[in-house]
Amino acid sequence: MEVKMNETQEPNNEIMRDKKQDVSVNEHKNIEDFSLFDFSIEEIPLEYTWKGDKRKAENRRIIVRGDNGNFLGDVGRRYKLVPHKEMVKDFTKQLKRKEVDLSDVSITDRIFENGSKATRTIIWNNIRHNVGTKTKEDWVNMRLDVANSVNGDWSFQAFIGAFREMCLNTLVFGGEKWYHEKTKHMAGIDTFATAEKCVKTINLFEGHMEDLKKWRTTPVETKWVINFFKFTLAQRKRKSYLLEKEIGKEISQRKLDYLMHLYEKETKSLGTTLFAVYMAITHWSSHLKESFDKDVPQKDGSYKTITYQTYKEGSATHNVERDRRNLVSQSLESPIWLVLIKPNKSEEDIKLLINGGN
Repeated sequence: MEVKMNETQEPNNEIMRDKKQDVSVNEHKNIEDFSLFDFSIEEIPLEYTWKGDKRKAENRRIIVRGDNGNFLGDVGRRYKLVPHKEMVKDFTKQLKRKEVDLSDVSITDRIFENGSKATRTIIWNNIRHNVGTKTKEDWVNMRLDVANSVNGDWSFQAFIGAFREMCLNTLVFGGEKWYHEKTKHMAGIDTFATAEKCVKTINLFEGHMEDLKKWRTTPVETKWVINFFKFTLAQRKRKSYLLEKEIGKEISQRKLDYLMHLYEKETKSLGTTLFAVYMAITHWSSHLKESFDKDVPQKDGSYKTITYQTYKEGSATHNVERDRRNLVSQSLESPIWLVLIKPNKSEEDIKLLINGGN
């Protein structure tokens, strides 16, 4: 459930709940408001009864909410618990320690699945940049997202990116210039250290806005775009269940068609530019429940328009959003993207774009 406010509306800190998606949302402006995450998490031994005999699973623990005892999951011996409140407090401490401007921020806190998963999004309303033209403004705002789970379903993750007001896309940056960290809940997890590294990247915001401006004037060819999608986001892995390893990759034609559909829509206002490609993939990562029409050839030579869904019914949207964001981040570090962003391309670069990196 997305709770929206207009520019003049003040957040009332009322926690809203969508039972269908099992998500509670709190929108506010107070960086030290941790109320949505203000419940304890307890680890207790995993016990069971077998033929009337009580036994204990030595290497497993049950995770429950401390306020109501509700079951959140079970974890193994090596799992290290990081409560949501502790995680968001670590980021708050670092933001204040580094004297980041917090005078005008919009914060959205969410908990999912009875509190087993949580996210915090901070948008800086006063740190923004126009990536548009002189005649058509296009503003993006700096944004921090952190995600956590207490049952092992999610790794701890942190993103520094941007928020585009025009279409509410989440812009996801990859490579060295922008920050994304993903850490499993094992002994080495340190959310405070991650927060410190994450906060350091905030001053790179201006640099990325310059990238977006360059991408607006970087031309691309359709074949290049198709290959970028084919060999990044539209790839799906095939595994051998006998060998228990990846044996090859194939292309999801439906996903490729949808990505090209999004790209072609963007070109109407952005032209055949790299920026149009970028906006297509960030649209895909942040607009989860959509559909599109495709003209499919029939045996008699005619065409039939078929509407395809871009999501699976019943899937948890917060998991899908996280997975798509990760894929976009990876695609922006791929060899084919690194060639696409070059202002001047060599013969070898063109070969890679035409062959798709193969």
